[in-house]
Amino acid sequence: MSRKFFKTRFSPIRPDVGFYETFKLLSSASAELLWWLGAPGKWAANFGFLLLFVIVMLPALLPAFIRYLWSAGVRKNLMYGSSIRHQLDVYLPSDHKRDPSRRRPVVIFISGGAWIIGYKTWAFLMGLVFQDNGVVFVAPDYRNFPPGGGDANNVTLMGQSAGAHLAALCVIDAAEKEAALEKLCASHGLPELVQRNEAGAHSSMEGMAFSCRQLSRFVGISGPYNILKLIPFMQARGLPKNVLNALVAGDPLKQSPACRVLDLSPHAVSFLPKVSLFHGTADATVPHAQTVEFAMALERAGGRVETVKLYEGKSHTDPILEDPCKGSDPLMLDLLNLITAKDSSTSSLSSSPSSSSLSSSSSSSLSPIIQHRRLHPRVIAVARWLNPF
Repeated sequence: MSRKFFKTRFSPIRPDVGFYETFKLLSSASAELLWWLGAPGKWAANFGFLLLFVIVMLPALLPAFIRYLWSAGVRKNLMYGSSIRHQLDVYLPSDHKRDPSRRRPVVIFISGGAWIIGYKTWAFLMGLVFQDNGVVFVAPDYRNFPPGGGDANNVTLMGQSAGAHLAALCVIDAAEKEAALEKLCASHGLPELVQRNEAGAHSSMEGMAFSCRQLSRFVGISGPYNILKLIPFMQARGLPKNVLNALVAGDPLKQSPACRVLDLSPHAVSFLPKVSLFHGTADATVPHAQTVEFAMALERAGGRVETVKLYEGKSHTDPILEDPCKGSDPLMLDLLNLITAKDSSTSSLSSSPSSSSLSSSSSSSLSPIIQHRRLHPRVIAVARWLNPF
């Protein structure tokens, strides 16, 4: 096994940057973050509880993490830009080599992390489940504060927590730009640059990262969508006000998808993909009212709300961490039913944010492959007590 192969397959370090430069960058970023956070206070206590939470969950997380590191089906540290943060992991289904002509659903997942500690590897549990169930799963890194057989016509942009917020803003920004450019082209009699009717067409708009027309849907999990209303909750969790102001660049309304979508023109709204939202009702970090408000704002603006589902009694991390390690994974069942369904109209999930859709009924149209190691309920209970989120 070559050294280069080992580095690109197993190492979380970007190969062209190396360990020393990575360590130097992380040290500098950590020092700057500590300066912003100030003297140890509630944030330090929460960080300590987070470490204890990880230790308690380790018996379930470690085998899956080793599989993530070892698997040849997980292409790690693929570069998509010049920054050290411009890298991503791609989880390829096990049969992608045996059946390369098959077009599989694609999920692009933006991980959470309070906009500060987001990292692509946080998604390894979810990525392995999607991989086992024939879905191409892409987990990109993004800047924190201070061919794989995929179907180009079936791409889902998904985010959890801060990742859901950032992904929603990306979609809204793209819709605004596409609508403005299309209007500009029409006013000057130029050929339409946004190919809206050609299947699989890509936008040729200069300076745009992607076209909304490339997305099958947007999925938000436990996301904050109205930052102005979230600030008191974040302060109560120990995040200093100066950090919060810096995170939103002093303009929380502009950084709030639930507010931004109401300012979109009907033409811009038409570019938005279908939206599905999931949230736990016992989320003390991001109240589930954030999801309800975003769904209502989307419907008011004329957007397409495909699914809104609230999980009764579930916390901020229950759907993505504690539930999978307990042996039940209702969120993954719902996501797989949603994403792998040939026709979304056949989904057993509710399709509008009415009172009937805001429920915790489970879907059972699929029997997905889920290989998480189970932990004893008492261990899960201790982990939940320690979890600062």
